Amino acid sequence: MMLTVIVGWVIFAAEDFGRMGAYLSGMFGAGGLFGTEALYALRKFCPLLVFFAVGCTDLPSGLAGKFVKGAKPPVRAVVSNIFLLAVFLVCIGLIVGDSYNPFLYFRF
Repeated sequence: MMLTVIVGWVIFAAEDFGRMGAYLSGMFGAGGLFGTEALYALRKFCPLLVFFAVGCTDLPSGLAGKFVKGAKPPVRAVVSNIFLLAVFLVCIGLIVGDSYNPFLYFRF
């Protein structure tokens, strides 16, 4: 079912039949395993991938626990809110700084 859904989205993403064929052949490995665009994206997002891999471990939770250990609840709340605001601002910066349009129907 997922294969049908993914291939079905190509109909909306491709602008003509030639591009649709190239898109589908690229999805199934024609033209090599990695293209220049994939290597560029990997190089661009490698630091982010490493950051996320570390974020999936218990290390951030342990560091946060040591940082606010013994702090009063209002201090913990302020530190937590500052952290969440920083994450929010980083996400906004990444969205604004990116050049692609993530919304499929923007072109229609």
